[in-house]
Amino acid sequence: MRTLLYTPANTPSMMIQAQVYGADAVIFDLEDAIAPDKKLEARILLAQMFEEWDFETTELIVRINGLDTPWWKEDLIALMGKRAFTVRVPMIETLEQVTLLDRFLNDLETERDMVVGSTRIHILIETPKGVVNAYSLAGASKRITALGFGAEDYCRATGIIRKGPPYTLDYVRSSLVNAAASYGLECHDCAWGFLEDRTGLEEEARRSRSLGFCGKSVIHPDQIEIVNRVFSPTEDEINWAERILSSLSGDVHTVSGQMIDAPVEAQARRILELHSIYTKQEE
Repeated sequence: MRTLLYTPANTPSMMIQAQVYGADAVIFDLEDAIAPDKKLEARILLAQMFEEWDFETTELIVRINGLDTPWWKEDLIALMGKRAFTVRVPMIETLEQVTLLDRFLNDLETERDMVVGSTRIHILIETPKGVVNAYSLAGASKRITALGFGAEDYCRATGIIRKGPPYTLDYVRSSLVNAAASYGLECHDCAWGFLEDRTGLEEEARRSRSLGFCGKSVIHPDQIEIVNRVFSPTEDEINWAERILSSLSGDVHTVSGQMIDAPVEAQARRILELHSIYTKQEE
């Protein structure tokens, strides 16, 4: 997924419109966007929408409250069984947290006659401890399909200036990409909070893609076009992939001075596969 659009889970107009902006996924936020005294109302509204609204092909993700809060279990109890969705879990740092969530999901799915394991998990890594444990966390449950980076808390903990030089977060980004790739997971970069700085968004997205991320969270519909474009194969990449695949002979050989072997062939096929997927989504 290239773009994952956050929307508050207590604003019906925004929730209904979220799927029409062209994001690959919608994240209904029960955490930061919802005040403590509004959590129950948001759960009820989201559960009702899950029952009544057709979100077509849009991937549905719910960011629940952190496992260190009194709300996360109620989030899941209210929503489980309404329809298949992915749970995005903030501030994950330890294997024990993943195990706790996995067991709770197992129990709920069993209780409600759901296929055990059908609820997927995205882990948000937002702290230095989470980064250190990223490899272990990525493999902690078969439910996990993606890692996500949350930059604000990480920057607060380390003293890094969020809008500083572009390379300042390369270490953590590369660590998460490597951990995710080790288990065949997607890796999503953090949201860009400076809504008027579109140039900054594009620069950060390009750097994130160069480090191996497949997409990025967004917090406003105006950010979607930029992020979708950056994380889609470029015309040059598509042309390169087509040249590679049209030249295959079964032996190691060269195209335009580049040695072509199995990894290069696989990369070319992946570029054209992504191009096909994203083109169909945008039709």
